[in-house]
Amino acid sequence: MVEPRISGNPAPEPVPGRLAFRRIRAEAACRAGGRLRLAATLPDPRPAAALREVAERRWLALISRATFESGQSIEVVARKWPDFEAAFEGFDPDAVAAFDGARLDALAADEKLIRHAKKIRAVQRNARALIRLRARGGLALAVAEWPVRDITGLWHRLAAEFRFLGVASAALLLRRIGKDGFVPTPDLADALRYWSVVEIDGGDRPARPSQDILQALFNAWAADSGRPLCQVEAILLRSVAPPGPEGCACQCM
Repeated sequence: MVEPRISGNPAPEPVPGRLAFRRIRAEAACRAGGRLRLAATLPDPRPAAALREVAERRWLALISRATFESGQSIEVVARKWPDFEAAFEGFDPDAVAAFDGARLDALAADEKLIRHAKKIRAVQRNARALIRLRARGGLALAVAEWPVRDITGLWHRLAAEFRFLGVASAALLLRRIGKDGFVPTPDLADALRYWSVVEIDGGDRPARPSQDILQALFNAWAADSGRPLCQVEAILLRSVAPPGPEGCACQCM
């Protein structure tokens, strides 16, 4: 993987319509039933030291799962996944890289799997990409050291590196592995519209300028609140969620 695109880049676009994050946090706390209840629901990102230790087979499994979930029912993929694990030898990159064409053809025709020949072959291609990255320290090291202030740059880097991995799928992959960041979902887009902050595309291929604005916005809110990006996202989403049954007695507004 290449160096992050932060260095030498022009200043980020101004953040349109930015409001103080404390307003969003107060609304989220009110809907959660108080600040303590809100705090108890917030996720913690995985430390960089732990990210460096993620095994290659774990990366290949998650990348492969993300590619098959794109355009397919998540429930169907989950039901078939034990068969995928067995068919691809636990997603060991060296083993998968050595599969011959006949074996890949057999997997593409296997009813226990999802019969998508190009995606089946992409698993091998992605295994070989992981192997190539070893010369530069490996994917785990690259992800661990990538600055979260440019997490959208990492989405694009992963999408360029691995076959059938879209930008939004890359964001979800990072969430599953525990890297700090946010995921460009329709719910996130709705929350930003609710606060009249910025319009974003919540689809699988959001426009790059929109992502740059979103990154700048999250960076500013993280700086304002002293919280990681994943907690900023969780608070933003909670601020538009229905109030809990216990209501709020904290008078936080």
